[in-house]
Amino acid sequence: MDEEIDRLVVSVRADTSGFARDVAAMRGELEGPLARGAEVAGRGIERALLRAARTGQLGFEDLQRVALSVLAEIAASAVKSGLDALFGGGGGGAGGLLAGIGALFGLPGRATGGPVAPGRGYLVGERGP
Repeated sequence: MDEEIDRLVVSVRADTSGFARDVAAMRGELEGPLARGAEVAGRGIERALLRAARTGQLGFEDLQRVALSVLAEIAASAVKSGLDALFGGGGGGAGGLLAGIGALFGLPGRATGGPVAPGRGYLVGERGP
């Protein structure tokens, strides 16, 4: 009986060390996209605050617009990185898919402005005709 318990303990330790390696690998894959998203968010907030300092205007709507734009960029970056990892990093049609996913979750399009990148889909006309 003691030998079987010892064998099970060794087996559990081996299984958990493999699990720990898998978790560490997943953490490494996620840190890159999230760090990039945080960097993009910081730049967006910095631009908005600099614009507010230059114009002397910063209302609640401006803060809301900046916050929603930054959150949308972070979410899009995380989703794109996840899809790239899932599908082998293809790209191509992922931008249109991200815009559709963003629309499902109520993420803003570009009616309020914001940066755009070539080769990426964006939701337009979200405020109606």
